[in-house]
Amino acid sequence: MRRDVYPIWLRVLHIASLVAVIGLISSGGGILNAAPIWGVAAPSWAVLGTDLSESIRWHSIFAPIFIVTTLCFLVMRLVLNAGGPT
Repeated sequence: MRRDVYPIWLRVLHIASLVAVIGLISSGGGILNAAPIWGVAAPSWAVLGTDLSESIRWHSIFAPIFIVTTLCFLVMRLVLNAGGPT
């Protein structure tokens, strides 16, 4: 039987980070649309939130998830010395 190359904790953290990054990009697009600085607007289908306050709310939900998953990855990497090349 073939052994998995990457441990399950690493896969879970990668999936959570991916969800957080997609959420941050989408809510950031909503923030950009609410206050277009450079005259650029994100497409409405790719935006989380209908107005500035809702987009900021989504952004503040996904930012701690990304921070926690990154810190967990770093701690597990240092403690277990696993998760990638050394």
